[in-house]
Amino acid sequence: MLAGSRPVGAFSKLHTLCRCPVGVDHVLRKALSTDPDDRYRDLRGFERAFLRAVRRPPWIRPFFISLSVGLLLLILYLGFRPEPFPREFQSGPLRVTEGRQQFVTVDLTLEQDGAFLAVVTSSNREPFFGFTGTVRLIWRDRDGNVLETLNSNPHGVNGRLVPGAPHERVDYWRDRLTPEMAAKVERVDFRATPGGISKEQRDGANRARVEKDMRKVKAGLRQLWDRLMPE
Repeated sequence: MLAGSRPVGAFSKLHTLCRCPVGVDHVLRKALSTDPDDRYRDLRGFERAFLRAVRRPPWIRPFFISLSVGLLLLILYLGFRPEPFPREFQSGPLRVTEGRQQFVTVDLTLEQDGAFLAVVTSSNREPFFGFTGTVRLIWRDRDGNVLETLNSNPHGVNGRLVPGAPHERVDYWRDRLTPEMAAKVERVDFRATPGGISKEQRDGANRARVEKDMRKVKAGLRQLWDRLMPE
């Protein structure tokens, strides 16, 4: 009646033929056993076993509801919990001056008490033109709201084409937020802007430094020549 076929010989399991609980298979196979001693003793026993198989235990629905709620809370906790301290952020290369190969990168570490360390690396790929730039840190919470905005002192490198002259330098910027604010920080936006002097002033100053360095080099070569080739 349930499967639409007679249970003759090696018949398939009932739950594969119709939508019924797997436990009904065991009940019907026991009732259809070829050995009378393996069957239920009376119809009342068969009825109780059948009803137990088709009915869900009274605790099963609350159990699955509680399990689903627990899993949902766990997913939300893992997805939205703050990162453990210390928290680390990195800027990537920030172009300081448009049209020139001048960059700043920032590696930022925030501690639980609000203290932070920003390692500012300034790099210049053009030999005669140095630059200065200011780093801005924009602290944001989970929703993107601005918590605090801080500006660094000017950072930069010179561009003198002299052996040993640095074209990259590292500065350490130490400051702090309040611990309450530090706990809310989820991300940091980085900005870089040129320093207070204009591009023309900066380029002119660098040219003057280069000319001064070249005069020193020429004077040194002249002294060396005089020593090697005395009159």
